[in-house]
Amino acid sequence: MIEKFAQYGFNKSHSTAYAYVAYQTAWLKTYYPAEFMSANLTSEMSNIDRIVILINECRKLKIDVNPPDVNISDINFRPVDKKTISFGLNALLFIFSFIFYILPLLLILQLHCLYCKSGHPFLQVLHLLQLGIDF
Repeated sequence: MIEKFAQYGFNKSHSTAYAYVAYQTAWLKTYYPAEFMSANLTSEMSNIDRIVILINECRKLKIDVNPPDVNISDINFRPVDKKTISFGLNALLFIFSFIFYILPLLLILQLHCLYCKSGHPFLQVLHLLQLGIDF
């Protein structure tokens, strides 16, 4: 009896769950397209190829994806209205990784070189300004 159920019942229960998830997804895409697409864009933020596909899907749905704007954009993609999505700033990962990881590393190296030349530690930001760091 258990083997017979294992051949049929397991697949049926999973296909029912998948069908229910597909129905919910289709419902959200139909009635809340901007919210649905912004959630998809946010979840795929690290995959540039997938972002391109999803932005093309937005065009098919007649949803505008605004370019990044520091006054409007958030960390994630977000719907501005029913037909507009604000670009998520976190999708600009390469730029942010440069700003937040590479530049501070260069600053630390510069500080180390200045410390070696001056012979004393920096206690305040004022010390850096007095020495005049040029990048």
